[in-house]
Amino acid sequence: MEKEWLYEYIIKFGKDIEWFESILEYLFSSKIIISTVDIRTLHLESAKRMVSNFLIESSKEERKLFYSIIQNELLSQDCSLRGISWFLRSMFAHKCSDALYYFVLTPDFVSQIIRRCFQANNSEKRASAAHIIDFIVGRKYGASTFRKVIKEYPILYNWINNVDNETAYAYSNILNNLHNEDPALHKEFVSKLDINKITQQLSKITEDYLYSWGSFIDRLSILQSKEWLSDFFKRIPHEHISNIIKKLLLIILVDWLNFCVDYTIIGINMHIPN
Repeated sequence: MEKEWLYEYIIKFGKDIEWFESILEYLFSSKIIISTVDIRTLHLESAKRMVSNFLIESSKEERKLFYSIIQNELLSQDCSLRGISWFLRSMFAHKCSDALYYFVLTPDFVSQIIRRCFQANNSEKRASAAHIIDFIVGRKYGASTFRKVIKEYPILYNWINNVDNETAYAYSNILNNLHNEDPALHKEFVSKLDINKITQQLSKITEDYLYSWGSFIDRLSILQSKEWLSDFFKRIPHEHISNIIKKLLLIILVDWLNFCVDYTIIGINMHIPN
């Protein structure tokens, strides 16, 4: 982060520039941050622990201000959907997660974030948006539900219908948590999807995304009827997928043979007398 941005918030905590500069120097000399200009911790874990310690040691008013800062930054258009996704999954997996759930993921905040997510206009942004939606909807302090999201944003059907390599895994998580929240709603939601369009998208699959698509198909088809499953699997481009799997297996076989050859050569060289 930039010093100007940080100082803007430091003064809200009643600190002055002298205090700010002295703390930066201390953090730098202690090797907690990399530079006093472009301020960044050595590792994401360091940032997590700093936040956790702050929440433990700070006053109620300081924590309230901190939560407000987080909300404002996450709602800022300068913060990318990918950045929001990374932050949520990093911080909310830490021991301070309960406080962050309760005080950051308020109903109004969640509503605004979801609204922004559904403004995503390409696969990269939609994948990040889906990760965010999956994370903040239907959780233990969930301020929203998938039933509410589907009702307010029917565009989610269109998103799933146009699933692709980049979004398959993210959408599989939404389908998984939709099922966890309400299996009957999951079944109803899937029944309204355009299965023909989804299977057509499978013709674009590449070997790098086999796992993502496998996860998507698994979460899509869970609890569906035998008739639905039969119809779905008839439409899958079997030959295309089979060729990709064969190509991938060939690559793995070649890599394994190369490893064996290298290992054998090393073994021979080790036994050659000087």
